Amino acid sequence: MPNRYVRDGVLDSPRYHSVGPLERLAFLELLLNADDWGLVPLHDVFLARKTTAFSGLNPEAIGAKLLQLDAADLIRVYFLDSHRFCYIPRNGFFVRSKKPRYPFPDFEAVENLGRFKELKDLAGKCIASADRCDADSGNRKTVDAYPKMHPTSTSTTTTTLELLPDLVDTAAPSKAGAPPCPVEKIVALWNSIVAAAGGQKALNLSKARREIIVRRWREVGPDSPAEGLSWFEDIFRNRIAASKFCTGRQPGKDGRIYRIGIDVAMRSELQLDQICEGKYA
Repeated sequence: MPNRYVRDGVLDSPRYHSVGPLERLAFLELLLNADDWGLVPLHDVFLARKTTAFSGLNPEAIGAKLLQLDAADLIRVYFLDSHRFCYIPRNGFFVRSKKPRYPFPDFEAVENLGRFKELKDLAGKCIASADRCDADSGNRKTVDAYPKMHPTSTSTTTTTLELLPDLVDTAAPSKAGAPPCPVEKIVALWNSIVAAAGGQKALNLSKARREIIVRRWREVGPDSPAEGLSWFEDIFRNRIAASKFCTGRQPGKDGRIYRIGIDVAMRSELQLDQICEGKYA
């Protein structure tokens, strides 16, 4: 876990209490997911896996909650290549790593001017400190030896650290050598097997849904597309479609009818492991 001080004073902050209870929970979860620099990715896959406050919400609802947190200045949202991130100011992050886990904002972009001054200053100080250490050790590196800003940035500053795109969650490494994921074929298998048995039909293929499926495919790491499709077909047919509970043919303990969707089934590697182990049998 990144190193940080989570100050109890945040609970007394007028900013914190200016938003509703669910937004406060969302803020605390973002705080706990931030890297050493206070940066957090805000793409749907990450939020679905790492938070409860955003889980199950549609993109519009997620955007509305983030807007409330930004308006209260609990977070400062920014975009890079249409991907959304945020910076959490004023929360005593203790920076040990020279490189942030997630990308910095474009400090020089018009919409960001003045919003990230303390973050930019901190980046400059950390690079200067690293530069001095290299000089003291007799192995001085220039600032140019450190990674630059995001390649699409229009900024000319050299006082920033490496930007690591986190378009999909990197908590679990992908198996090397996996062939490209046939997303459409996996969705077609789902609809022909699980949805046909009573599960929810996957009607759309959004970017977030595509990322989830690709992530699971890479974790499986098949040697060929045929092997991977066979693996998913087996799970869909013999574990999910065979489950009366998942397909609405048998009510749960509370009497409610449940029909599983592809996003729930594939939301994490652990979820697939549990399905393989008979979670819904």
